Amino acid sequence: MPEQPEPVQLNQAVERVAKRFQIPSQERHIGLEWRTECEGQPGPITIWATEAGVDRVLNNLLSNAVKYTPEGGRVSVALRRTNGDAYVQVSDTGIGIPEEAMPHLFEEFYRAPNAKALEKEGTGLGLTITRDLIAHYDGRITVQSQAGQGTTFTAIWPTMRDA
Repeated sequence: MPEQPEPVQLNQAVERVAKRFQIPSQERHIGLEWRTECEGQPGPITIWATEAGVDRVLNNLLSNAVKYTPEGGRVSVALRRTNGDAYVQVSDTGIGIPEEAMPHLFEEFYRAPNAKALEKEGTGLGLTITRDLIAHYDGRITVQSQAGQGTTFTAIWPTMRDA
Protein backbone atom coordinates (compact mmCIF):
# COMPACT_ATOMS: atom_id res chain seq x y z
CA MET A 1 0.00 0.00 0.00
CA PRO A 2 1.47 3.38 -0.97
CA GLU A 3 2.41 5.79 1.76
CA GLN A 4 -0.12 8.46 2.63
CA PRO A 5 0.99 12.07 2.11
CA GLU A 6 1.91 14.00 5.23
CA PRO A 7 3.76 17.21 6.07
CA VAL A 8 7.35 16.96 4.80
CA GLN A 9 9.98 19.52 5.76
CA LEU A 10 11.97 20.28 2.63
CA ASN A 11 14.82 21.81 4.65
CA GLN A 12 15.51 18.44 6.25
CA ALA A 13 15.01 16.50 3.01
CA VAL A 14 17.45 18.66 1.05
CA GLU A 15 20.10 18.35 3.75
CA ARG A 16 19.59 14.59 4.13
CA VAL A 17 19.86 13.88 0.39
CA ALA A 18 22.71 16.33 -0.22
CA LYS A 19 24.75 14.65 2.51
CA ARG A 20 24.33 11.32 0.67
CA PHE A 21 26.19 12.81 -2.28
CA GLN A 22 29.11 14.32 -0.35
CA ILE A 23 31.39 11.31 -0.77
CA PRO A 24 30.51 10.53 -4.41
CA SER A 25 31.10 14.22 -5.22
CA GLN A 26 34.42 14.29 -3.40
CA GLU A 27 35.53 11.10 -5.16
CA ARG A 28 34.87 12.78 -8.52
CA HIS A 29 36.44 16.10 -7.37
CA ILE A 30 33.13 17.92 -7.78
CA GLY A 31 32.20 20.75 -5.44
CA LEU A 32 28.83 20.16 -3.78
CA GLU A 33 27.05 22.84 -1.81
CA TRP A 34 23.53 23.18 -0.49
CA ARG A 35 21.50 25.85 1.20
CA THR A 36 18.50 24.86 3.31
CA GLU A 37 17.84 28.09 5.18
CA CYS A 38 16.12 30.85 3.25
CA GLU A 39 17.29 34.39 3.94
CA GLY A 40 14.61 36.38 5.69
CA GLN A 41 12.39 33.29 5.89
CA PRO A 42 13.14 31.43 9.11
CA GLY A 43 11.64 28.10 9.94
CA PRO A 44 10.85 24.98 7.99
CA ILE A 45 9.45 24.92 4.49
CA THR A 46 6.76 22.26 4.56
CA ILE A 47 4.91 20.57 1.71
CA TRP A 48 2.23 17.88 1.54
CA ALA A 49 3.98 14.75 0.18
CA THR A 50 5.81 11.69 1.46
CA GLU A 51 9.39 11.65 2.66
CA ALA A 52 10.13 8.69 0.39
CA GLY A 53 8.71 10.50 -2.63
CA VAL A 54 10.60 13.73 -1.95
CA ASP A 55 13.80 11.78 -1.29
CA ARG A 56 13.39 9.96 -4.59
CA VAL A 57 12.93 13.24 -6.48
CA LEU A 58 15.94 14.89 -4.85
CA ASN A 59 18.05 11.74 -5.14
CA ASN A 60 17.39 11.51 -8.89
CA LEU A 61 18.12 15.19 -9.55
CA LEU A 62 21.32 15.14 -7.51
CA SER A 63 22.43 11.81 -8.93
CA ASN A 64 22.09 13.13 -12.48
CA ALA A 65 23.86 16.38 -11.59
CA VAL A 66 26.85 14.53 -10.11
CA LYS A 67 26.89 11.88 -12.86
CA TYR A 68 26.97 14.41 -15.70
CA THR A 69 29.33 16.95 -14.15
CA PRO A 70 33.00 16.47 -15.05
CA GLU A 71 35.84 16.51 -12.56
CA GLY A 72 36.41 19.98 -11.14
CA GLY A 73 32.79 21.01 -11.71
CA ARG A 74 30.19 22.13 -9.23
CA VAL A 75 26.73 21.07 -8.11
CA SER A 76 24.53 23.23 -5.92
CA VAL A 77 21.15 22.80 -4.30
CA ALA A 78 19.15 25.79 -3.13
CA LEU A 79 15.82 25.93 -1.36
CA ARG A 80 13.57 28.97 -1.33
CA ARG A 81 9.97 29.91 -0.70
CA THR A 82 8.19 32.46 -2.89
CA ASN A 83 4.49 33.36 -3.01
CA GLY A 84 3.33 30.17 -1.31
CA ASP A 85 5.52 27.82 -3.34
CA ALA A 86 8.68 25.95 -2.38
CA TYR A 87 11.47 25.84 -4.95
CA VAL A 88 14.29 23.30 -4.86
CA GLN A 89 16.85 24.20 -7.49
CA VAL A 90 19.56 21.71 -8.46
CA SER A 91 22.22 23.30 -10.67
CA ASP A 92 25.39 21.87 -12.16
CA THR A 93 28.28 22.84 -14.41
CA GLY A 94 27.97 19.59 -16.31
CA ILE A 95 27.58 18.55 -19.92
CA GLY A 96 24.21 20.26 -20.33
CA ILE A 97 21.36 19.14 -22.55
CA PRO A 98 21.30 19.80 -26.29
CA GLU A 99 18.44 22.03 -27.43
CA GLU A 100 16.98 19.31 -29.66
CA ALA A 101 16.74 16.95 -26.66
CA MET A 102 14.82 19.35 -24.41
CA PRO A 103 11.29 18.53 -25.73
CA HIS A 104 11.89 14.81 -25.10
CA LEU A 105 13.57 15.04 -21.72
CA PHE A 106 10.64 13.72 -19.65
CA GLU A 107 9.59 10.98 -22.09
CA GLU A 108 9.91 7.38 -20.92
CA PHE A 109 13.16 5.69 -21.95
CA TYR A 110 14.55 8.87 -23.53
CA ARG A 111 18.20 9.73 -22.93
CA ALA A 112 19.88 12.72 -24.51
CA PRO A 113 22.57 11.72 -27.03
CA ASN A 114 25.39 13.35 -25.04
CA ALA A 115 24.24 11.56 -21.86
CA LYS A 116 24.26 8.18 -23.65
CA ALA A 117 27.74 8.86 -25.00
CA LEU A 118 29.09 9.72 -21.54
CA GLU A 119 27.28 7.13 -19.40
CA LYS A 120 26.41 3.73 -20.80
CA GLU A 121 24.15 2.86 -17.86
CA GLY A 122 20.69 4.32 -17.46
CA THR A 123 17.11 3.45 -18.28
CA GLY A 124 15.77 6.81 -19.33
CA LEU A 125 13.07 6.55 -16.65
CA GLY A 126 14.50 8.74 -13.89
CA LEU A 127 13.22 12.09 -15.09
CA THR A 128 9.84 10.64 -16.03
CA ILE A 129 9.43 9.22 -12.52
CA THR A 130 10.69 12.47 -11.01
CA ARG A 131 8.19 14.57 -12.98
CA ASP A 132 5.34 12.20 -12.09
CA LEU A 133 6.19 12.22 -8.37
CA ILE A 134 6.37 16.00 -8.28
CA ALA A 135 3.03 16.25 -10.12
CA HIS A 136 1.49 13.69 -7.72
CA TYR A 137 2.11 16.21 -4.92
CA ASP A 138 0.61 19.08 -6.98
CA GLY A 139 3.98 20.38 -8.09
CA ARG A 140 5.82 20.92 -11.33
CA ILE A 141 9.37 20.80 -12.62
CA THR A 142 11.26 23.12 -14.93
CA VAL A 143 14.61 22.78 -16.64
CA GLN A 144 17.07 25.24 -18.11
CA SER A 145 20.13 23.96 -19.89
CA GLN A 146 22.65 24.62 -22.58
CA ALA A 147 24.91 21.95 -24.03
CA GLY A 148 28.36 22.23 -22.52
CA GLN A 149 27.24 24.84 -19.97
CA GLY A 150 25.33 22.91 -17.33
CA THR A 151 21.76 22.37 -16.26
CA THR A 152 19.32 23.64 -13.64
CA PHE A 153 16.27 21.64 -12.63
CA THR A 154 13.73 23.34 -10.37
CA ALA A 155 11.12 21.33 -8.47
CA ILE A 156 8.22 23.51 -7.36
CA TRP A 157 5.60 22.49 -4.80
CA PRO A 158 2.86 24.41 -3.01
CA THR A 159 3.80 24.97 0.62
CA MET A 160 1.52 24.09 3.47
CA ARG A 161 -0.04 27.02 5.26
CA ASP A 162 0.41 27.17 9.03
CA ALA A 163 2.79 24.19 8.96
